[in-house]
Amino acid sequence: MTLLAPEGMVRAMANPMGRPSLPYYVAISLLIASVAIGTVLFLLLVSRPSAESLSFTVGEAASEDCPPGERATVCYGFSLTNDGDAPGTARCTTIAAPGTQAMFLTGDPTVLVPLEAAEQRTLLVSVTAEDDAQTIGAAAVTCEPE
Repeated sequence: MTLLAPEGMVRAMANPMGRPSLPYYVAISLLIASVAIGTVLFLLLVSRPSAESLSFTVGEAASEDCPPGERATVCYGFSLTNDGDAPGTARCTTIAAPGTQAMFLTGDPTVLVPLEAAEQRTLLVSVTAEDDAQTIGAAAVTCEPE
C-alpha cells in the first residue's frame, strides 16, 4: 500500500531550506525596529538630568503694571532663574498675603515654566483684595523642579 501526500505538501517539503517567506521578513523588521526604539528610549531615560542637578532661584516681588484687561488690584513680577547646568521645568506656586488672592496671569495658582540652563524669566502675579481689605500685602512665589 502506497500513501500519497497532497500536492501542496510535496512542494513545501521539497525544499525545506528554501527562501524565507514574507511573514519572516516582516517579523525580522519588527524585531529590529523594536530594538532600535527600546535603545532610544533607554538612552533618553539615562541622559535625563536628575532633579538634584536642577536648581531654581526666585527673586523678590517687584511691583509691575498689570497688563490691560487684567482685573487685579496690583501685579507683582518675580524673576525666575535656572541655576542648574541643564534645562528643566519649574513648578511654581503663588502664596497670597492674608486678605488677598494671588494668581498667575493664566488664572491658576500653579504654573509650569520650562527654562534652559542659566535662563531667566519674569513671572507676573496678579493680586486681588478680598472683601474690604485696607492693605494689600505682596504675594510670594515658590518654585520646585518638576
